[in-house]
Amino acid sequence: MIKNSIFITTLVFITVNCTVKYVKSGPNWEKDLKTFKRLAVQISPESESGISEKKLAAKIAENYLSHHKEFIIYPYRTGSTVCGGFDKKVQGVLQLKIREKETPNKVELSALGKVIPCSKVEVVWEGLAENSYSKNTEENQSLIKTYTQLYGESVAGKVNPYFFLLQSLLEKLDSPILTEDEKDEKIEVESR
Repeated sequence: MIKNSIFITTLVFITVNCTVKYVKSGPNWEKDLKTFKRLAVQISPESESGISEKKLAAKIAENYLSHHKEFIIYPYRTGSTVCGGFDKKVQGVLQLKIREKETPNKVELSALGKVIPCSKVEVVWEGLAENSYSKNTEENQSLIKTYTQLYGESVAGKVNPYFFLLQSLLEKLDSPILTEDEKDEKIEVESR
């Protein structure tokens, strides 16, 4: 009886403090990854955050997918379709809907990520992450400096919260395996 109480208490504690709330993928996701390798990151217009914060979220997601996953990340270009006005090679969009609530010392964040292929216009992967983070930290100072230079002082206290939340979410996204030609394409795209 005591063992069950400890187990349930531990499970509740882990669930309550879990950043990633859920991840689900379509029935063909693993198979799709054999050919689905080129993405662009789009921040949903329904996001509840400032312009600089949206740019910050997009850049963090692009950098994470480019450096920690094997996706080839093309820049997002606005257009009339889900996939926008992209290079013809782009196969889909990682769409992020960001919700931010800020207090003087904390940032509460939520990110709903959806992978949507250009050809099907259906969600093939989806995940939700939520958490609250302190704005005052000594961690990742070079990262904070880099993004603050890009998007202004208003994002300085938000860099780590956005980075930690998106990292937690995107590490749950399976990675494709690139051919040698695709690795060369990735290097070429990243050098632009």
